[in-house]
Amino acid sequence: LNCVANGNLYREKIFKDIWIQPAAGDAGSSLGCALDTYYTYFKKDRKLREDGKPLQLGSYWGPEWNKEEIKAFLDTENAKYKYISDTKERNSLIANFLNNGKVIGFFSGRTEFGPRALGARSIIGDPRIAEMQTKINLKIKYRESFRPFAPAVLEDQASQYFETSKKNPYMMFVEPVIKNRRQTFIRENTEDMLKIIKQPRSDIPAVTHIDYSARVQTVERSDHKEFYELIKEFQKLTGCSVLINTSFNVRGEPIVNSPMDAYQCFMNTEMDILVLENCLLLKKDQTKFDKKKWLSNNHNKKRHVIKRDFFNKELKKIYNKNFTKKLNDTLKNILEKENDFSYWVDSINYNSIDEIFNIPKELDIEDADPQKMVEPLIKNWHNHSLGKILEPTILKLLHLGKKYPFKKDSEEKVSDKIYEMF
Repeated sequence: LNCVANGNLYREKIFKDIWIQPAAGDAGSSLGCALDTYYTYFKKDRKLREDGKPLQLGSYWGPEWNKEEIKAFLDTENAKYKYISDTKERNSLIANFLNNGKVIGFFSGRTEFGPRALGARSIIGDPRIAEMQTKINLKIKYRESFRPFAPAVLEDQASQYFETSKKNPYMMFVEPVIKNRRQTFIRENTEDMLKIIKQPRSDIPAVTHIDYSARVQTVERSDHKEFYELIKEFQKLTGCSVLINTSFNVRGEPIVNSPMDAYQCFMNTEMDILVLENCLLLKKDQTKFDKKKWLSNNHNKKRHVIKRDFFNKELKKIYNKNFTKKLNDTLKNILEKENDFSYWVDSINYNSIDEIFNIPKELDIEDADPQKMVEPLIKNWHNHSLGKILEPTILKLLHLGKKYPFKKDSEEKVSDKIYEMF
């Protein structure tokens, strides 16, 4: 994933070509294992495409959601959105928004496999606007203002912007911006690097690094039709075949996957517009967005992280102290003798299914007493001796849960049916 090294290696012409697995991290190990099994164990021959393209084809291998699923989710959230059935009309709207300096979360098709957003789960913007780099970094990604972004460029026009003859669909190579697009900037005699970095260095300043380089993604229609046609529409409007492309997430979070992930990221940042396939949401239309409340909640999360650290340490102490070799041997003997039974509940004692969901009063009060909770929890275990052996440990766990309650951390609503199933 070292794009600078990859670019230098390619330009040295040591090899005829270089191909780098897009998920070149732990996730990519799954492909290595699969290929090894395919060739080594099953003795299969390697098959290549006649057009020379890699079989990975854009690396869009994750899940996708259809319009009914997305609309159902948005309706559940009472989100204000506009459904645009004509994709060309939608792209025209997006292009105009981008031209007006809006930042857009773009959710389209199957999720990318690998660490780089490639147009399926991307935050996009206009690279010609110098302030766009700072805006996305500070107000959306919540990271340092100088962090660079990648350009997504139409593959057949990449040479008009970058010194490259190589297709780069996975954002794996750093390439120089061509000289006629560069702008001179003053390397001031100052220790304040921000003054140097914030100066425009090309006519696409938001994606040009201080050394006139960029981590390029070339976009082909055959890899991701939706993303390609969006950039094409932006080019028709502005003459520019490049978009800022950065991963659809905030610092410290994974790239969004589901519509819910995308919606939460959109609502909790200063992103202007969210595009979920053909559903378009404007931030100004959403009634739920409260930046002050969100910042307060986000600050409180840090306290909960500290609280969880203490909780985890206490939890480990309980298990390390109680689950001795002697206890483990005892439990193992009990389980091996009666391995045909369920240890969750002795359902024979119930006359109807409704009784299973009758919560004992000792468990169904706001400020429950751990000492009184133990017996109702274990009374229906098939093996009563097992419950008695574990009773001291259960009591300690209940005291720990009372000391560190987390139920207020979650704002998710759970239906009665789901609760009963759980």
